[in-house]
Amino acid sequence: MAAELPVSVTGMTIDIQCSSGLISIVTAANHIVCDGAQVMVAGGCDAIILVQNDKMNRHRQVDPSVKAYRPAIYMPMLDTAEVMSHRYDISRAA
Repeated sequence: MAAELPVSVTGMTIDIQCSSGLISIVTAANHIVCDGAQVMVAGGCDAIILVQNDKMNRHRQVDPSVKAYRPAIYMPMLDTAEVMSHRYDISRAA
């Protein structure tokens, strides 16, 4: 009978509201490559559009002079994704 190895389980929450699902996977991969972890479980669900509207974004202070100088400087991530898809001809399916 093989000797049982000690098992330890730790957890982490990543909440940066943009790409946190991707960052969790990158963090897990880093632990495997750099720290020698044998198994990591990572994933997430990003829904930045749910917090990028006038009702939810009450904390954001928009500097009127900056907005006048560069109107697109406060562009939400959803709009940024649309711009990038048109600029680089990337379909939703891709």
